[in-house]
This record gives sequence, C-alpha cells and structure tokens, in this order.
Amino acid sequence: MSFLFVLWYNSKCYLEEGMNVWYLSDLHLDLLSGSEYTSRVGELLVGGRCDDWLIIAGDVGRVSDIVDLLSKVSPCYSKVFFVFGNHDYYAIQPAAGTYKTIIKNVKERVSNLENVFILDNKVVTVDGITIAGSTNWYSLEENYSKAWWSSMSNDYTYVHPEGYLGSNLHSIEDTTFLESIKKDVDILITHIPPIHFKNNYFEPNEAFIKPLSLMFKPKYWVCGHQHFLEDSEYNGSRLLSNPMGYVGEVEDFTLRSFKV
Repeated sequence: MSFLFVLWYNSKCYLEEGMNVWYLSDLHLDLLSGSEYTSRVGELLVGGRCDDWLIIAGDVGRVSDIVDLLSKVSPCYSKVFFVFGNHDYYAIQPAAGTYKTIIKNVKERVSNLENVFILDNKVVTVDGITIAGSTNWYSLEENYSKAWWSSMSNDYTYVHPEGYLGSNLHSIEDTTFLESIKKDVDILITHIPPIHFKNNYFEPNEAFIKPLSLMFKPKYWVCGHQHFLEDSEYNGSRLLSNPMGYVGEVEDFTLRSFKV
C-alpha cells in the first residue's frame, strides 16, 4: 500500500467523520507528585491526535501546573482550549495575588503557544467553529449554601478577593459575559455546570451549579467541577463532563471526544 494512498485514505476519513474534540476536567495536578503527576499528564500526550482539538475545562492546579500542562499538550493537538476552574484561582501563598493576577500570569506565560486559547470570558471562532469559555463562577443566594461555603470550602479561604462579596462579584462578571453573547456558539466551555449531574449522589448545593439564561443554544456544553461523568441533553445542548478527579475517585478514566 503506497504512502499516497494512506494519506488520501486518512484525509477522506477525516472529511467524512469530522474532527475529534477531546475533553476533560479536574486533573488536580497540584495534589500530585512524581509518577502520579507524570501518569496524569501522560494520559493527554498519546500520539496520533495532531489534527484534533483538546478542551481542558478547569481545575488543573497552580499556575506552574497550568503552564506546564499547556506547554506539553500544545504540540500534540491542533488547538487547545482552557478555562479556569475554582482550584486554578487558589492563592495559597499571599504573593500569588488575586484571581485576576493568576489569570494574567497564566496568559503571559503561555503567550508563545499560538494554538492555545485561554477562554477567560472570551468568544473565538477557529476554523469556522465558534467557541465560548468562562469559569461561570457560582452565585450563593441561600443561607445554607453561604454557611456551607464559608465553613467547608477552600474557595472561601484561597480565592481572592476572599469572602462572599468577592465571590459574588466574580459570579456577576461571568454571568454578564455569558448572558450577553448574541452570536451562535458551537461549543460552550464552563467549569461550573448549569445543573446537578444525574449521577451526583451529593446533596445539591449552589456552590456546585450555576444556571444561566442564554440567548444561544450551544451544540456542545463542556464543563467539570462535580467530578461525575456526564453526557446528557440539556436545553437543546449536549452537556458533557469528563473529570479525572482526585486520586482513586474516578475509576477507569479515559479521554473522551465528540466530533464537529
């Protein structure tokens, strides 16, 4: 079989079947070291995907973890899209600054990666496909949620500006952006999902969901945060989540994809 025939056949299959968009979230690399860290990153470095896209829907870890991961996956995919998760904003050391500072630092350190898109309340059109991305930070309205969040969630302690007021401002920024989009969007990426996942056995909590009133219906909505696999229909969109989760939490993780 000649090389030209293989090239023609592969191109024909690509055109007929569409492009694979691989997706995952919640790697939590900041909690790993050594072989565990290498193994998780290695999941994304499998060869043969150079024409495909990769979506990382938040919660990678520290700034250094995010930069390291994006630098490693950039050569392996045609395009890489990233949104920040709540854990990505953690400023455990005071010098890390506010969540705005963390966003700025990541953008500056990966600015040389031309195929990497940091979707911090941003819409881009790439190869005719429109993608929007945002953390979609949650809004705490119920007293129960506020009490749980301030006593149980590390977000309260490590995301600055801290406290309920800072969190609410972040939520308003994200909601304003997402609900102001007037163009058609093919793929929406948010870390916080709009609903409580069907397999999530924990009690529903406002810190884990963020409903929206969108003026568009994305074909695909990729999210994370809840650490439960999801593939369902939601308001005319295909809602997808594929978390790695904490060590030992998600069994038989595999990188998943859809076609566009």
